Amino acid sequence: HPKRDLIRNNIVTVRRDFSIIYFITITELKSKIYDKSLGMFFLFLEPILMASVYYFLTMVLLGARLETHGFLGIYCSVVFWRWYSRIADGAPTILISYAQIIKQTNFPTHTIILATVAVESVHMLFGLIVLLCLVATLSGEIHPTILLFPIIFCVQLSVIMFFAISLSCVGVFFKDLGGLVFAFNGIWFYLSPGIYPIEMVPQEFLVYYYANPFAHVLPAYHDILLNGVTPDFFGLFCVFTIFSALNVWVFRIVNRSRKYFFNFM
Repeated sequence: HPKRDLIRNNIVTVRRDFSIIYFITITELKSKIYDKSLGMFFLFLEPILMASVYYFLTMVLLGARLETHGFLGIYCSVVFWRWYSRIADGAPTILISYAQIIKQTNFPTHTIILATVAVESVHMLFGLIVLLCLVATLSGEIHPTILLFPIIFCVQLSVIMFFAISLSCVGVFFKDLGGLVFAFNGIWFYLSPGIYPIEMVPQEFLVYYYANPFAHVLPAYHDILLNGVTPDFFGLFCVFTIFSALNVWVFRIVNRSRKYFFNFM
């Protein structure tokens, strides 16, 4: 039966893609863990060091008065921002690093992108574990609103997937894109409420400020993990809807552009 055969083929394809993603993810994690002298401990240590630098700059040198949680607020933002920035910074070279495999086989390019996102998602989970331990130690409890975490996770994942797919595709044609993305992300973090509360943004700029997806995502993490309150679901819904539609659009473009990759790899 044609419909049954189609379903069977789709199942086989999904299983094949999952196997590839799993293999690449495990291989990358092993190399990134065992190639470092500190091993897995470095995955816990890196976001703490970054948050400490931001804390020193904002609260010690500049004397800024941030939200009640101070260092925890900055650390929370760093954990989830790094999840995005590590993927976006490396996205322009994702496909290029697998150029020989893509040229010689009919290797599904989307599995490479998904595996990269999976690797960095594991890194993010290490930082999240440390954050939850700090919250439990300092406040004595984990707020029930943590159950809303999967919702915000999916919203940020939709943002990450758009930039991972689009930047990996454009990076094949423009080899210098990585440097531009790195510089842009450095500025973007300071334009997001990561190391300061959104209340510090002048009222006349809020309309433009809320066009930034991280102006909704980062405060939402603070709300459920640190403050124990319900986040702004309307803003999160808008971000998720927009970037889900963009993902469908850019994914189709990447599939159609695959035949042009070989001339630039």
